[in-house]
Amino acid sequence: MTRENILFGVVGLLLGYVIAFHLVVHINQTRPEAAAGVLPGGHPALAGAGGGAAGGEEQRLKSAADAAARAAEESPKDFDAQLKAAMAYMDVGGFDEAAVFLARANALRPDDLDVRSELAVTYFMRTPPQQDRAISELRRNLETDPSHLPTLHNLTRMLIETKRLDEAEATLEKLEKAKPDYEQLPQLRAEVEDARRAAKSPNSSGKGAKKSPTD
Repeated sequence: MTRENILFGVVGLLLGYVIAFHLVVHINQTRPEAAAGVLPGGHPALAGAGGGAAGGEEQRLKSAADAAARAAEESPKDFDAQLKAAMAYMDVGGFDEAAVFLARANALRPDDLDVRSELAVTYFMRTPPQQDRAISELRRNLETDPSHLPTLHNLTRMLIETKRLDEAEATLEKLEKAKPDYEQLPQLRAEVEDARRAAKSPNSSGKGAKKSPTD
């Protein structure tokens, strides 16, 4: 898997339920194929409250996550093993568990911005969500690399979902400057515009529908 591969994590709370919305992640060439646990929108593991696919698929994904966790526990210094376990748990909506393994991966490679961006996603997605902590972690990433695409994407999403629309728009401008042909720009612009219209709607309570991230 090349670093150019962009993978998406699904996060979103609507009236207290997780719905699809993408958070981009870049995976290093050295990272295992199974690290593709953050998937495109509509992924069944995050389609309902707390995540989780139906029936046998849910059990299969959970068994895969548990197996990856055992392998990671047996090799605590193996970065790829920690990342694989984290992605497997994110695949089934186990964000608290994913955070444990991402924290270990981060300890092994503290300068890896992709891992730190994923860790911020787990803060945003857990119950109860730690939205301010997630946003702060992404801002720290940008202090290291102001053009880090996954962080700019994820931060834009989180700011939209927390109704910080001026900040979201400013972050989106930075994303466009960093990569003018970024394929998710139209979708992100549309989401900012939709959020602004919703905020101005006379039927809006001011709180709106409570969401959380992914793409």
